[in-house]
Amino acid sequence: RSYAKNGMVKEWSQGLVDTMIDAYDPRVFLTNHVAGGAVKRVGELETAFPHRNAELMLVFVSGWADPALDQEMIAATRALVDASPQAMAVSMDAMAPWHQLVTEVWSLAARVSRASA
Repeated sequence: RSYAKNGMVKEWSQGLVDTMIDAYDPRVFLTNHVAGGAVKRVGELETAFPHRNAELMLVFVSGWADPALDQEMIAATRALVDASPQAMAVSMDAMAPWHQLVTEVWSLAARVSRASA
């Protein structure tokens, strides 16, 4: 079982780092993907990825085995996202239907793989 949220931020700042340290929850993993560079050389409206003004994507992930912890772990992940002092450049909540589709495709691929083994 897992839950992830992410969003684009314009830059690392001391305020962002301080807040993430203060809001630290050992059950939630925080990673990032640096955008900048070549990504910013393409215009924001030239492709389906319009968030080229952001320097990085923050990714908040939690994982657990017990279904009884679903709501607690989702809430913990959302709390760390909400603690960010910077507004995310894009809300990934709008991507929820796409994320659900991807999750279903992954699940189907795993079942097909197991059936083929």
